[in-house]
Amino acid sequence: MVFSITVDEATYDIALVHPLDRPSGIRQQKDIDLQLLRLRGRPRKSAEFVFLSSIIRGALVVPDFIQQGDYFLVDTVDGDIFLRYQLFK
Repeated sequence: MVFSITVDEATYDIALVHPLDRPSGIRQQKDIDLQLLRLRGRPRKSAEFVFLSSIIRGALVVPDFIQQGDYFLVDTVDGDIFLRYQLFK
């Protein structure tokens, strides 16, 4: 969620961020076959408000429609995220 607030005539762009972690344990065979990095959402109470100007880069993630609360990192969007993803393999 992205929104703006105004305080004393100054406007601030803010985002509500839901943190994701890499799950621990053995990777699922589906993830290995598809070469996808699985991410798991933290509990909603760990969501944070951050200034948009403090975000360095975003990443495209898509939900796993079978496992509620899990997401997959899409590393084919650009070359930079593809190279960064190689560090997690």
